[in-house]
Amino acid sequence: MRNALAAVTLLAALTACASLIAETPAQRVFALTADYRALLTVALEYESLPRCDKTGRVLCSDAPAVERMRKADRYAEAALDEAEDIVRAPGLTEDSVRLAIRAAESAVAVFRLVLTEEGLLE
Repeated sequence: MRNALAAVTLLAALTACASLIAETPAQRVFALTADYRALLTVALEYESLPRCDKTGRVLCSDAPAVERMRKADRYAEAALDEAEDIVRAPGLTEDSVRLAIRAAESAVAVFRLVLTEEGLLE
């Protein structure tokens, strides 16, 4: 299990690097979506563990941590969906596109921060 989390963490790091070289707004959104999906894989792997209880399991998932991840996930997914819609819409201003991308970047960053705080990313 630990090896699987390490592999997914590496994937998340590599995907994050790819998102920095996107050239167009649409490429940026799609790169952010790839970052998000890599993070989501880590979160789902953690969430699939049995919940921690008083049995003293070594590998388990903390229910409050899972709820924090779910909230961050919903926020990131909604921001990315909105950004994708905006970059595909004809005739929107550059400011609208820029704001939508910033919102998506922030949402993915929050999701990454939650996973990092829970010890799932370095």
